[in-house]
Amino acid sequence: MNVNPVAPAGGQAFHPDAVYHVNVDHRAGVAFGFVFSPPEDGRQTVTVHRAEGDQARGYEAAGRTLFTDAPVSLGAEARVAESGPYAFFAGLRG
Repeated sequence: MNVNPVAPAGGQAFHPDAVYHVNVDHRAGVAFGFVFSPPEDGRQTVTVHRAEGDQARGYEAAGRTLFTDAPVSLGAEARVAESGPYAFFAGLRG
């Protein structure tokens, strides 16, 4: 997923009141939900959920938590978090 949170409002971070939701396989019911913290002092974090079945079909972040307070890359450096078999990156890119 590629999100440009800077357009069109000129934001400096991901919106903390949104749930970014990605359906991986709608038939099998697998989805990932991303909830970002409010940006503070040039930093932001994200919690990542993996939902299956009926939970994957909703609009809220649900299911198993894969990452809690993973760092978000707001600068040039890519900050990648790892947890078990998962690697995750979220950042502002043009």
